[in-house]
Amino acid sequence: MRRALLALALLLVALPLLAWLVLARQARRLGEALVTEASALEARAFTLASATGRGPVLECLARQCDVAPELDRGLPWTHPQVRAVIEGALPRDALDPALDVAARAADPWLARVVACGHLDRVAPTEGLGPFPDSLHGRRQSMPRLLEAVGTLGPLAVRAATQAGRADEALDTCGALLVQATALIRLEGFEALLPAMVASQALGPACRDAFAAGSATGRAHFERVARDVRALLPGFDEVLALERAQQGLRLFGAWVPDALDPRLPPGPRP
Repeated sequence: MRRALLALALLLVALPLLAWLVLARQARRLGEALVTEASALEARAFTLASATGRGPVLECLARQCDVAPELDRGLPWTHPQVRAVIEGALPRDALDPALDVAARAADPWLARVVACGHLDRVAPTEGLGPFPDSLHGRRQSMPRLLEAVGTLGPLAVRAATQAGRADEALDTCGALLVQATALIRLEGFEALLPAMVASQALGPACRDAFAAGSATGRAHFERVARDVRALLPGFDEVLALERAQQGLRLFGAWVPDALDPRLPPGPRP
């Protein structure tokens, strides 16, 4: 009887311990797979053959996040005249003077943003990439930058096209499309909606610029468009990125401490 009770007691102690060991082994195996996948996604980098400058696109763009103009709903950015110019229903010089002055005040900033799209390297940078710190200032400022690009970009393209500088307008289109696609490739669903909204806002103005452009300007834009097409992520890559992002977000705190050094900087528990 005593032996039976002793065996039962040992069994009651051993079963939870065995279950803990199995779960710990499983957690380590899953943690290894998650960290390996996240590290591979964080290490991705791409080179743009059509680029005219050298340097990292997102690092350049990140510096403009901090000084992106506020398109406050109290300002006249959603004025019907602005929308009419963006859509091509009105010429740029038909804008109300106050609206025109407000838009032109941001021209130097937009020129710096466009210059970022001429660079040749697409890779993560601090605050931007597949696993950014959600509280990082650059991460929080990026939607504001894309909103500004979605309004100021089409206005600049319309102004250049209507002033007879269609090739310049096409160059702006290509640079801004490169940036939006770079964000989608590196960040997946996290960047998809704001980047697509900014890109779609450029569509009508860029189509008109292409129609008015020279053979040289069109040829360069087509080279950029090929880079943009190649930069777009495949569906499997987007799903892998989403799986790793959500896995680290939900279970990052339970990744074994020994794997911490291999985690990307953003999601470190």
